Amino acid sequence: MESFQSQLGKSCKKMKNKKKKKGVIRTLEMVIAVIITFLFIIFILPGQKKITEQKPYIFKDFPYNEDFRNAVLSENYTLVRSFLEERFNASAKNYNFSFIITQNQNFSLVLRNRDVFSESLLIYNKTNSSKYKILRVYYWKKWLLKKANNKK
Repeated sequence: MESFQSQLGKSCKKMKNKKKKKGVIRTLEMVIAVIITFLFIIFILPGQKKITEQKPYIFKDFPYNEDFRNAVLSENYTLVRSFLEERFNASAKNYNFSFIITQNQNFSLVLRNRDVFSESLLIYNKTNSSKYKILRVYYWKKWLLKKANNKK
């Protein structure tokens, strides 16, 4: 017959082996969980892509239009607005816009809570090159304005 101490020693060794096996299994479970999470991030989330729309180019042929150039140089806001409205109605129906005519190169409008695109056009007087105006057009999607108003 084996002594009680030897039996106790064998059962302690068995318990230690079981603990080691449980530790290995738990570590393996954690590694598998990390791999599954990583695969989810890599393959599932990028599949949800946003549809991006190209922003319109507003000043396509305006620099060559004498009526437009003269309207900007004389700061005729009504005529410039009509040119811009015509362009926006033709190629950028989903956008609202605002504009400013200035000689200050550092001037800009502050439009908050909107994703705003901007374009600038520098127009010189053909006879007097020291006389110039800068037309800055700011435009944003119409639905962005509706969303901002709905949040309030």
